[in-house]
Amino acid sequence: MDADTKPRRRPFQGSCHCGAVKYAVYLTVPRQPHPGTLESPPVDRVYRCNCKICHKSGFMHIRPPVPADDFALLSPADDPFASLGDYQCHDRQLHFLFCRGCGVRCFIFMGDGHVVDAQPGEFGLVAGQEVWRPKGQQAGANAWRTGCYLSVNAHTIDAGQEGFDMREWVENESVMYYDFLTDEEPKPGQYGKPHPGGCY
Repeated sequence: MDADTKPRRRPFQGSCHCGAVKYAVYLTVPRQPHPGTLESPPVDRVYRCNCKICHKSGFMHIRPPVPADDFALLSPADDPFASLGDYQCHDRQLHFLFCRGCGVRCFIFMGDGHVVDAQPGEFGLVAGQEVWRPKGQQAGANAWRTGCYLSVNAHTIDAGQEGFDMREWVENESVMYYDFLTDEEPKPGQYGKPHPGGCY
């Protein structure tokens, strides 16, 4: 495997349509084809869910393994629960946050966060820039046990960044599809084809 194809952790920038919401997220690229098992890879989980809110809002999930290390909200760099629109449904634990200007949903969150100064070289930002970040180490390992859930909408990662091509994810079948459309016991996740009611 040459240097250009070896997976590595890199920062990417994302935003809403009007630009009021900006964030940075670390992803491991290029994504590798699925391993032939249903076990989640130790890097970012990429999947689509066929539940009504995810399907109707066009959400393609990227779940960074450690939200506290892998995500920073750059603008607005304060409490997103105060600055962004917030939609909740079902058990009202997850916050489907959205830009109040253009309505785009950049990420879903559950848990606590804080405003901190970015470290030198972190996310490619200027040292000392204030950002909002989730709290808690290893928070993504088991979101319901740790109380921290973060899912970034892949559609809001800015296009044209080297190493980021969502077409490859579908073509190499590295996107998992989950079944949460009904209240019945969900079917196992699967690669290759969405469950009924879902989309590629």
